[in-house]
Amino acid sequence: MGLGRLIRRKMEVRKATIDDLGGILELSQLHFEKEKKEYDKYLSLNWTYSEKGRKFFTDSIVDDDRFGWIAIDDGHTAGYLFGKAYDEPIYELKMADLGPIFIKEEFRHQGIGSKLMAEFLKWAKENQVKRIAVVTDHLNKEAINFYKKHGFSDFHIKLKQDL
Repeated sequence: MGLGRLIRRKMEVRKATIDDLGGILELSQLHFEKEKKEYDKYLSLNWTYSEKGRKFFTDSIVDDDRFGWIAIDDGHTAGYLFGKAYDEPIYELKMADLGPIFIKEEFRHQGIGSKLMAEFLKWAKENQVKRIAVVTDHLNKEAINFYKKHGFSDFHIKLKQDL
């Protein structure tokens, strides 16, 4: 489905405010539960509501060098996308990290992620970002396909070993 369905549903896609923090944290907890179940057994389900988790989202909402947008459906947070710009000393250019991004299951494939991504790319260009990086689990084919659909390509490979 395209953005047409998104408009008919009257989904609101906008910059997050500090008043949205509670809904963002609820959605983040769902995100972490899904990721832990499907991709990473070591992911901490305590992070979202920890001091570090709350600080991450609060900073992402209020700091100028961070991006935080949400999708709202009937007063409930249906999705989010966060990112951060920074000066990369190794490459000597301005970069941005994309993530986290999450859309509740019942709202997927309706153009919400694409709308959030379009806003992020617009913000990145306005902030003179030259390269965007995103990390996802290699098993998360849906996310990989989404990123590739939006112009991302393979860059680094990160390997791990669980002990």
